[in-house]
Amino acid sequence: MIILPVITSSLKRVGSELLIKMRVNHHGGINMQTKQIAAVILLATLPLLAQPVLAVDKATTKQATATVMDSKSAASDMVSASGKVNINTATLAELTDLKGIGDKKAQAIIDYRDKQGKFTSIDQLAEVSGIGPATVEANRDMISLK
Repeated sequence: MIILPVITSSLKRVGSELLIKMRVNHHGGINMQTKQIAAVILLATLPLLAQPVLAVDKATTKQATATVMDSKSAASDMVSASGKVNINTATLAELTDLKGIGDKKAQAIIDYRDKQGKFTSIDQLAEVSGIGPATVEANRDMISLK
């Protein structure tokens, strides 16, 4: 955390300058001008003092994001090591990675798979409503069945 040492050194410097400028009145008290300066400095540094908390929140957010990314990569294990999409196990998001396949067509593939069972050939994909032979050919090299 780089910001905390910067704040600390700034506060030390301002505190030293404040002590130098402090004037004690004849009753032994601090004059009103010094109190006003101290109040202004304190109020000005409050947002800076909150920064370490924000940095901790950001670190927590990054950890949560990393956890989500790890679970997404685990889900993308459905995509084979060769980078092909296994149409028998792929999620809607993974199916939308195929050319010409949006959310509706991806859902149609999943619905077909749920009703008919696993695909036994890539050409069988053309039986899904909204998917024609051109889409099958455009994705043939990107699809796997196992």
